[in-house]
Amino acid sequence: MKKIVILGLAALLVGGAGFGGWMFLANKSAEAAEIEEPAATPPVYVEFDPIQLPIMGDDRIVELVNIALALEVPDTATADRVIAMAPKLTDAYIHALYGAINREEAMVGGALDVTMLKRRLLQVSNEVMGAGQVSAALVQMLTQRRL
Repeated sequence: MKKIVILGLAALLVGGAGFGGWMFLANKSAEAAEIEEPAATPPVYVEFDPIQLPIMGDDRIVELVNIALALEVPDTATADRVIAMAPKLTDAYIHALYGAINREEAMVGGALDVTMLKRRLLQVSNEVMGAGQVSAALVQMLTQRRL
């Protein structure tokens, strides 16, 4: 009887050690798989100098609009291209927004429609840079000042 108990304990000890070793190695291989997976690169943001647009009345400027924006791009190479094209992009933004604001397409109850502005900025960005190069246009500051 004593031999059976000793054999049972030995089998339990060997089985427990084997199970513990298997769990340790399985955990290490799962950690290694997590480490080996390439990390998704975070987007890059390119900030622009504020753009100032006048809103014209019948014979004079009645309001000034200031917009500070940033563009979200997928990587630093695209960010470098956006920085190189910043003067052309700014010019395109002024042309697109100046007309929309003065035709009151961008106004809702006297206030600027931020959603429409962002949509238009993204559209113009991808027209200048190429389709899909800019993933988002972020309005960081927007002010309207009556004169």
